[in-house]
Amino acid sequence: MSEVLDIEKELIEDEEAWEIGSLNHSITQAQITTLLGSDKRFRVMVELSLEARQIDLTQFGIKAKDELKPDICLYPHTVKGKRRLRMSEMPLLAIEIVSPT
Repeated sequence: MSEVLDIEKELIEDEEAWEIGSLNHSITQAQITTLLGSDKRFRVMVELSLEARQIDLTQFGIKAKDELKPDICLYPHTVKGKRRLRMSEMPLLAIEIVSPT
């Protein structure tokens, strides 16, 4: 019975760490987006799907094949908001927020 309680305790602690990580991730993403969005030369987009078939991602150690989805992308303000499932044009800047948890 003691083992079950130890496992349950570990699961609860992991879940709490995940929730805190998620909160910190969200706050960080919002702050960076706000800061970058204040410059009218650029258009900031979050969680945007990027078409990655034309790039050999193995050179960067990335295992994705068709699509990348960074937390934040920065494009020139000239990029129009057309209805697209994936952007084929790569951003000027892509940010992936890495959490220690």
